[in-house]
Amino acid sequence: MNDLIVKCNNEIEIKSIEEMQVFARSLLQDLSVPNAGATVLCLSGDLGAGKTTFTQQVANIFKITDYVTSPTFVLQKRYEITENSYQNLKQISQIIHVDMYRIEGLGELIPLGFDELLKDPKNLMIIEWPEKVADAIPANAKWIFFKFVDETTRKVQW
Repeated sequence: MNDLIVKCNNEIEIKSIEEMQVFARSLLQDLSVPNAGATVLCLSGDLGAGKTTFTQQVANIFKITDYVTSPTFVLQKRYEITENSYQNLKQISQIIHVDMYRIEGLGELIPLGFDELLKDPKNLMIIEWPEKVADAIPANAKWIFFKFVDETTRKVQW
């Protein structure tokens, strides 16, 4: 995946937290889970483009009460899903939120247990800055691109 090319068929402008939650809810409802392994969402975009806000809304949808922040310095955070009303995601029991911003190479994924996390069908992995480790991302991952337009507007493509 060194030459990352992802075709996006959908685009939306989001102007509020509420609109981000509506988008997250719609994406989750339409999400297909892989036959094996974790369900992976790759969030790409500049700083402040909406990646963590999207992840916070996914956590809210699953009734996670912990405050969700970007795991830039700890690299990953885990959240147990307490309420899952999505039939298409019924096997998901935890969100693994990973931030690859500080990762310099694929070897740094080993201490994170990244391969094992990808193999577990109970995981919904949300990966920020996935392009830094594109070769380790499964082919069936869902890519979402966030773009800062102005203080109140984000453009999202998927």
